[in-house]
Amino acid sequence: MLDLERIFNRDETIGVTFDGGGEVLDEGVEADIYVPYRCRIKAVTVEADQIGDLIIDIWKTAFSSFPPSILDSITGSTPPTLSSARTLQDTTLTGWTTLIEQDSSIIFSIQNSSLIKRVVLVMKVSKF
Repeated sequence: MLDLERIFNRDETIGVTFDGGGEVLDEGVEADIYVPYRCRIKAVTVEADQIGDLIIDIWKTAFSSFPPSILDSITGSTPPTLSSARTLQDTTLTGWTTLIEQDSSIIFSIQNSSLIKRVVLVMKVSKF
């Protein structure tokens, strides 16, 4: 029997690294990425260089409407947040818009930062 989920849903990652060059990351710093395929976000993982506070919001829009703004947030009221922590992994994504359409633009935006000088955020996605 064919496993159609395995054939049609291939796991990939979409990620970003923010590096303050030895300085604490600034609020408002953004990084953008183009996503050429349709996928669904399954999980988000955050790893920081040290214990601290951090909020990263994620905004998405069609490539033709670049750039997205805070009005295009896909995280609802639960953006990836470190609170006196160094790591986070969220597989429930409560309130998130998890579908990313083909040819989307995504911006990762630091909304709050304290003590953290470098952070990596990775979204596990399933292509279909």
